[in-house]
Amino acid sequence: MPIYTKPVSQLVTSDLEELLRDQAVENIRLEFKREVPAKDETLKKLSSFANTFGGLLVVGASARSADGRIETLPGVDVQDGYKQKVVDWCFGGASPPLTVEVSDPIPTPDGSGKVCYVISVPEGDVAPHFLNGRKGVWIRTDEFSGRFDAQLANESELRSLLDRRKMILEAGQAFLNAQKGDLTSTPIGHTETRLVIGWFLVRVLSCALSRAFQRVPSASRDNSSRSSGRLASSGGGYCSPTRGAALSRSMRAQLF
Repeated sequence: MPIYTKPVSQLVTSDLEELLRDQAVENIRLEFKREVPAKDETLKKLSSFANTFGGLLVVGASARSADGRIETLPGVDVQDGYKQKVVDWCFGGASPPLTVEVSDPIPTPDGSGKVCYVISVPEGDVAPHFLNGRKGVWIRTDEFSGRFDAQLANESELRSLLDRRKMILEAGQAFLNAQKGDLTSTPIGHTETRLVIGWFLVRVLSCALSRAFQRVPSASRDNSSRSSGRLASSGGGYCSPTRGAALSRSMRAQLF
């Protein structure tokens, strides 16, 4: 499905139509919103994605309340300055700030003049992301209603997120320490390549291990067929190695 593989800046109306053709269903990495959500609702949804496996919020899409299956694409009115507004919310409303990408207005298939917006959030390397103002840590789960939704993390899930952050930081530091011995004798171009490849491998490993941490046993569900923990995924995880180049530059700068 293109919505998962294309940058949101490249999404077009035909990509939205494919959601309808495929009868897409909300899942751990996808949610539909009929109306433009307010600031608090937006931050709750986006932070829950970042604290789980990352995901996409499609604004202007209507889904059935029973199972979250998409019904129509009625769209919304064009929102002036919406991209910058969401970015500002995510920077100032969460700690650490959320990294998001917001699409341009995407015309709906019916030609009514309405548009949809798609907001993409990667899995957070520095999770948990707390909402400022004592509004808690939100995760993506289907435990309560059978539909994936944002819920406050419990103690075990919060510990899992902190373990994930610690593991990523320790793995990155171990890689840097291993490189310190020969960075000064290695051409800059080669160093850059090695740092990017190394960070990519660390990130893939950490994503795989983080899922093991995140599958926290739940005593309240003995015979669940969906999962063995509140963060179990039916849609697969999301890793963001594309930030490796920027991170490698930052890491190299710390070494010299």
